[in-house]
Amino acid sequence: MHFTRQFFASKRLALWLSRINDQDFLRAAFFAAVIFLRLFATGRFGVLRALVSGLTTADPRPGGPRDSALTLISKEMSQSAWAQYLIGLIWLLGHQPLKAEVAAQRALDLRPSFQSALLLLGGSWLNLGYFKHAEEALAKVVAKSPRRARAWAWRGTALVALGRYDEATDAYRRALAWKPKATDLMFLLADHLLYMRKEDEARALLLNAVRVKRMILCDFWNGAPDTRPSQELLAQMMLYQGYVRVGHSLLISGRGSEMVPYYVRAVAAQDAALNLVRGTNWLTSHGLESSNIRVLPPIWVQLVSHIALLDKYLKLMELGWSPKKRVILLAPPEGVVNQAYLDYWRDRIEIITDPNQIFIMLPVLNVLGDWPHTGHRTPDGNVEWMFDAHGKASAEWGRQKRPPLLSLKPEHRLAGRRILEAAGIPSDAWFVCLHVREPGFFREGELPYAKFRNANIGNFELAVQAIRAKGGYVVRVGDSTMMPYPPTAGVFDYALSSSKSDWMDVFLCADCRFFVGSTSGLYHVPGTFGVPCVLVNWVSFCTIPWECDHIYIPKLIRRNDKSGELLSFREMLDGKNRWIFSDGRSIREHGFDVIDNSPEEVREAVEEMMECLDGRFDRIPGDAERIEKFAILSAGLKDTGAARISTKFLRRHATLLS
Repeated sequence: MHFTRQFFASKRLALWLSRINDQDFLRAAFFAAVIFLRLFATGRFGVLRALVSGLTTADPRPGGPRDSALTLISKEMSQSAWAQYLIGLIWLLGHQPLKAEVAAQRALDLRPSFQSALLLLGGSWLNLGYFKHAEEALAKVVAKSPRRARAWAWRGTALVALGRYDEATDAYRRALAWKPKATDLMFLLADHLLYMRKEDEARALLLNAVRVKRMILCDFWNGAPDTRPSQELLAQMMLYQGYVRVGHSLLISGRGSEMVPYYVRAVAAQDAALNLVRGTNWLTSHGLESSNIRVLPPIWVQLVSHIALLDKYLKLMELGWSPKKRVILLAPPEGVVNQAYLDYWRDRIEIITDPNQIFIMLPVLNVLGDWPHTGHRTPDGNVEWMFDAHGKASAEWGRQKRPPLLSLKPEHRLAGRRILEAAGIPSDAWFVCLHVREPGFFREGELPYAKFRNANIGNFELAVQAIRAKGGYVVRVGDSTMMPYPPTAGVFDYALSSSKSDWMDVFLCADCRFFVGSTSGLYHVPGTFGVPCVLVNWVSFCTIPWECDHIYIPKLIRRNDKSGELLSFREMLDGKNRWIFSDGRSIREHGFDVIDNSPEEVREAVEEMMECLDGRFDRIPGDAERIEKFAILSAGLKDTGAARISTKFLRRHATLLS
């Protein structure tokens, strides 16, 4: 076995052990080395190779290298509690909490008093959204081993999810008491205090984090003596970041109805920071001549959906709903997910790629920065969720029949058509892009907060047949982690082909007749070129698709009890429920399951789009009444997007309109 790979595997194991068990790294490294040496000394080379593979591979797919390696270890060392614990640890930190839960249970069956395994079980349940079970398990851990800071912190997170906020505060404080220099725990407690409206205490904690770990200051100071922030400026910048984190955590945990007040506070902290630097040389020291600028952080280029959000961000300015300002985007080349797509925006914004320039400007983000999912300042001085603003802008843009901001470059169209022709799609044929979200791209494994957004590509076969019957072709898009599409005449599995490139991704999204997708980031790209979408398996009514020429059908929700009853549209669109259904853990915690759209539902939505594009979609008696009923029920969504629900879907589920 290659020594270098074994060394890195041992180092990674030591890091994970120290993180989970609150051990000193040297102690954890010694323990990891003992494990490797013991396997070597006993001649268990197969297990040793499997352990190294499990620690170093990044492939989480069932049957992949990690899966095979850990299955081998589990089989070969089925009577070792420590082996089962290590397997579970690797699974948990590899975003596979369900498998981690099984391994932790095995370890506890072999050794009931194994506190590390109980901690692992609690962490697995926390990630799976079983908050009550997680809290009970972690409470047992801290009762027996009160010095386990990680157990206190995880218990605090579970208590927050259960609405026991004062107990959560106590748990976070105890975690920090045992690890007083752990800045991650300081930020965890500070964010919780901000949520509890205890800003003064949170502010002191955030400033203390900077004193303990000077590296944190890089976000607020570029090192030049004349740009070092005062304590008050530093506090306001840190409060801005803290309130943004709180708002975003509420959004992704199914509590989005609570987030806007925290974005209001974030905007207030940012404005306070800007007032502190006005009249000083602070901005000029960071390469800016005025405050009539907005600076976008690198997160805007890390996902293709975030690059696509530039479309709505700029439309808000064009419509006069945001002040027109010079826009600067910080885009380190190594962090750009699709350079070709980003280049399409160069005529509209200034893009900085030089690492030194980016480093100098990083502190400015806390004073003049805009993040993709935060608050938007309205013309009347209020603050709303950025996505609500995007929905309104898209609706108004469509109402005014304004053209799309982007158009496909001729050289991309020519080169793209050549590749399609080589794949068997005639140069004059029309095609549809098909994207079905899978867990591989983000290496999500079994994480439930995102898993409910995925779908089974097998449910799209009837839709593909409908497209082929009309003379169209299908190009399956995505990434190399996806399951292969079964060989089918007229279908090009581009996602797994050697033709894949960043510019080809853009060409396909921009040149297809329409795009079939789901609640996934790639669907945002076609709309920036004016291409309509059919969005199936849509989850969460916290927002609906933005463009007025899009059609969508949602996943239905049923009660996770003996009745298995479907929720009506009224219940799905309820002000509180619509946020619950934006996170897989909260869906499970509240006793619901999501149901994927059936092959027939998907086909009907695709057929409806083709009929609309051909100008021959005919409504039948009852359609107008059903559409009006749904419009009344979804009145609270009218400002979140302009897409319409499929008329055929409403026909099929008319009883849910009651």
